This record gives sequence, C-alpha cells and structure tokens, in this order.
Amino acid sequence: IDRAWDIANQVLADRRVVFGYEPPEPEAAWISMMRHKAAGPSSWTDAYLAAFARQCDYQMVTFDRGFSRWTGLTLTVPVRPSA
Repeated sequence: IDRAWDIANQVLADRRVVFGYEPPEPEAAWISMMRHKAAGPSSWTDAYLAAFARQCDYQMVTFDRGFSRWTGLTLTVPVRPSA
C-alpha cells in the first residue's frame, strides 16, 4: 500500500495533472452516454467520468479500453510497460 501512495503522490506532483470542478448540469451528457448501446449496469461510473471529461474538454487517460465506446471523448490509453 505504501507503493500505491508513492505513485499517487507522484501523480499529484505532476503539473500536467489537474483537478477539475464538476461542469454545470452534467446529467444530460451522462444520461446520453448511458443510453449508448454498449452501456450496461456496470457503466454508471465510467459514463459519468467520460461525460465529465467530454463536457470539460479534458483528455482522459486510462488503461480501460472500454472508454473508447463513447464518441467525442479525447482518450489516451497508455501502453503498459513490459514486466
């Protein structure tokens, strides 16, 4: 767990990482994303994060390739380093 906190602190120290405020009335974008044919019961949180990023014109960086299902999202899926 100490390693996880070390990584979290490294991320927070990176000037490229910012905390954004929730956009006004994100529900419409979120609901729209949940109506996507590939959205399912486990998509609620992902759809909210994608709607937030899209509405604020943020770049989303995640290892979860499932985010590619939503259009209009600026998405980066990093390549995992070889072990």
